[in-house]
Amino acid sequence: MLADGLSHENGFGVKEDPRPEPDAKQAEIGKKLLPQVGGFNCIQCHAVGGDKAIAPFDSEGINLLDAALRLRYDYYARWMLFPKRIDPTAKMTQFSEDGKMTGITTVLDGDARRQFDAIWHYIQTLPDNPALLAGSRIHR
Repeated sequence: MLADGLSHENGFGVKEDPRPEPDAKQAEIGKKLLPQVGGFNCIQCHAVGGDKAIAPFDSEGINLLDAALRLRYDYYARWMLFPKRIDPTAKMTQFSEDGKMTGITTVLDGDARRQFDAIWHYIQTLPDNPALLAGSRIHR
């Protein structure tokens, strides 16, 4: 009920969440962007279902499975481009200084929005994995 109330408070209907249709090819690219080697090292601070974050230091990020179940696409897209604009106390690294390119130029030509979308497509596959759902605090 709290999530429903927050949605309404911010002008959204509960079921109103325009998002891209999941794309398996993009999901495969997104999965490759999570590790430290070749990726953004998301798994340093974010758990993925029952797989714990490697070393979240002082601030563990949201479990990526929970993010798939809870976050609206528009919020996710804004967050990834500039986390501190949404939460000035956020510990998350800003991976694109100009909102256009990241330092990972070998994937999707370094295009930040395309890379972040690929990660979005990957995390949307997580709720379909029963083994990961067991490690989540959110259950369907």
